[in-house]
Amino acid sequence: MGWIKYVGLLVVVLLQVRSVQAQGKLKTMLEQVAALQGYIATAEKGYRIAEEGVHMVRDIKSGEFDLHKVFFGSLERVDAGVLKSPVLDEAWQYAVLSDDQEGQQALRILTTDGGWAMTDGERLRQIMGIRNELRVRYGQVRRMRAVKDWLAAQQQKEEAYLQTLKKMYGY
Repeated sequence: MGWIKYVGLLVVVLLQVRSVQAQGKLKTMLEQVAALQGYIATAEKGYRIAEEGVHMVRDIKSGEFDLHKVFFGSLERVDAGVLKSPVLDEAWQYAVLSDDQEGQQALRILTTDGGWAMTDGERLRQIMGIRNELRVRYGQVRRMRAVKDWLAAQQQKEEAYLQTLKKMYGY
């Protein structure tokens, strides 16, 4: 923008060289040069305002990106409230009692920083879903163990019965 000032000054110099011309024309030309200098000043102010606006937009955009980066980074961290949740304790108990390795692995990933990126609410919903599945599996394991124990008891009774029969009949 500085070159426009030089053009204005050149015009003034040229006007001084042509002092032969009439005073009225010279006065008009000087007024025009003054007006042009005013326009130059206004244009420079407008340019500075536009430049500051561009910088402000860049700063806002950069700040918003940083906020998004912080937010998405926080999704990979497990909140202490989730780790102290009774739902998580219950899920771990069912996983251990039913000896469910997949359930234990899923809970481990859910409760480890950097495992899965999700909000605390989503994380708790996942844990509750796993807990419910493990609760069902634990019920099945308990029933199978009860049947196994019953079958073992029946086998012992039959074995005792056979021993009694062998003694009675001399085998």
